[in-house]
Amino acid sequence: HPRKDLPQVLNPPSGYLVNTNHTPFNCTAPEDNLNPEDYDETMGFLTDDNNRSLRYHALIAAYDKLSWEEFKALKYDISFAKPVHNNFMLGIEKLLSLDAGKYPGIAEEVKMLNSWDRETDINSEAASIVILCIEFMVNELVEAGKLPGVTTLTEEEVVTAVRFAQKHLLKYFKTVHVPLGDIQRHIRGDVSLPVGGAPDILAALHTEFYKNGIMKARAGDSYIEFVRYSKDGMEIETINCYGASNKPDSPHYTDQMEMFVNKQTKTMTLDKETIFREAVRKYHPK
Repeated sequence: HPRKDLPQVLNPPSGYLVNTNHTPFNCTAPEDNLNPEDYDETMGFLTDDNNRSLRYHALIAAYDKLSWEEFKALKYDISFAKPVHNNFMLGIEKLLSLDAGKYPGIAEEVKMLNSWDRETDINSEAASIVILCIEFMVNELVEAGKLPGVTTLTEEEVVTAVRFAQKHLLKYFKTVHVPLGDIQRHIRGDVSLPVGGAPDILAALHTEFYKNGIMKARAGDSYIEFVRYSKDGMEIETINCYGASNKPDSPHYTDQMEMFVNKQTKTMTLDKETIFREAVRKYHPK
């Protein structure tokens, strides 16, 4: 196939494009999207959405125009859509709609999930249960050979995950009412900070079991760059999840972590004169 055969959208009238590893046929406003029937299906394009794409489209649909700060707020959204949808773990909404009366042993946890506002901020107690459930189910499905790939969760699998979360929280925290920031941490070296987020949200975060019941951030948002073209020229804001150095003895090994968890950015430039003027050290690799 020549390049022109690929689905491509250039400067849509709606003024935005979004890509969250979902179908290319839902990358902009509904009236500007491509028709999948116009493209050869043997190319194997994704035809499904994920939580990030559904959440983004739901949020941006509320705006006729978007300010710079509103745009950044969309990027940093930490909510699950309703219903929550993951195109590799279908049926994950079951986790949030169990019948507490049917499962008395986990009734308290089920009620917390039923009333959850779907926000994964560091103060959310229900989010701690959700994060543990997702991590447990992913590991179990991988071990069973169902992931990677598309699998449909059963109610039994979801209930087993909630029981695991209950056991984990009681073992390490003596209660199931644990704020997410207590269990989910952004860790490097001697720095450990509470961090919000979850898999497949716009401000995506994936964790792994660490120690003492803690979940350690391992993937998701990392280097973030915002660019806008204003009347003053190109303006750039960036942040790195750790710092600009991978050397533990460097002052830049962890110096951006606090800004990262607080959704803050710093100004950055590609102007050579400014870079040389503000440089702490100049050297030549030879």
